[in-house]
Amino acid sequence: NPACPAQLSRNVIHFVSRDAMDISGLGPAVLEQLVEDGQISSIVDIYRLQREKLISLERMGEKSADNLINAIESSKGRDFYRFIYALGIRHIGKGAAKLLAKAFPSIESLYAATVEEMAGIDGFGEVMAQSVADYFAIEQNRQLISELADFGIKMHADEEARAGGVF
Repeated sequence: NPACPAQLSRNVIHFVSRDAMDISGLGPAVLEQLVEDGQISSIVDIYRLQREKLISLERMGEKSADNLINAIESSKGRDFYRFIYALGIRHIGKGAAKLLAKAFPSIESLYAATVEEMAGIDGFGEVMAQSVADYFAIEQNRQLISELADFGIKMHADEEARAGGVF
C-alpha cells in the first residue's frame, strides 16, 4: 500500500539517499515533520517544497531551508541510472540500474523495452527484467514518473557516459 505512511517514508528516504538522488538535508527527522505537516504525501512533493514552509519546521532555519532547496534543485540533473535506482524498483540495485541506463538510455526506451530485451543484458536476469516490466506496467508509477519529468528531472543518459561506459 503506497499510501501507508511507513512505506511512504521508506520510499522517500530511499529516493533521497546518497546513492539515489542524493538530496542532503532531507533525513528521516525532517521527512517525518514534512509528512506530519502534510507537505509530503508522495515523492513528487519533494519538488513542491517551498522555502517559506520549510523555515516554519522545527530546527529548520533559513540557511538549512536554502541548502535543502538547493539540494533538491541539484538532484534534478543526477545521472539517469541514479533516477532508475531511486524509483525503488524491486530487485533493482545500483548496479542493475547502471546496466539498464546503458542499454536503454532514456525513460521512453526503458518503457518500450520488453522483458526479453532486458533479460538479454549481460548480468541482468529474468526476475529483474520482469520486476522492471511489472513496475512500469502500473499506471500509478508511470504517472509518478511523468510528474517528476514535469519538474525537470533528467530522464536520459548522457552520450559521453554511455559511450565510455562511465556512470
